[in-house]
Amino acid sequence: MTGVDEQRRLTAFHEAGHVVAVELRGGQVLDVTIEPDGRNLGLTQHCSKPCDYGFIAYAGPWATARAQWPLSELDGQDQDGCTFADYVTVELIREVDGDFAVYKAHIDDDHRYLGPTDAKIVQASREALWHRELEALWPAIQARANGLLNI
Repeated sequence: MTGVDEQRRLTAFHEAGHVVAVELRGGQVLDVTIEPDGRNLGLTQHCSKPCDYGFIAYAGPWATARAQWPLSELDGQDQDGCTFADYVTVELIREVDGDFAVYKAHIDDDHRYLGPTDAKIVQASREALWHRELEALWPAIQARANGLLNI
């Protein structure tokens, strides 16, 4: 597989993560593409409740990380000692202009309203819940990604 093919595959998983998250939360997917436009490698446009934006933003990088994770179980470490959470963090950071900005706004709101200590507890609990939800939906994300690749 070439680098371009691998990037297209990862983009399909990323956008599929967003799509499945939108649908899970009762939103409406308006459009999804995995074709680069010069600014984005892919894009999912949706109509969702603002309270779900953080989860939807998190789901794309989570799915990209999951597609790259080399182990069958998510509890271990890869050959470099990285955890699955490390993979997700890397993917979130790569999304500085889009998903990370939405995700960070969600975290900033927590800090503003709860204070830093409580916000960290809420954030850790929320991410653990999101992780369980997305892992349960992994087969649906895979199917959606494969559908995007076959368009």
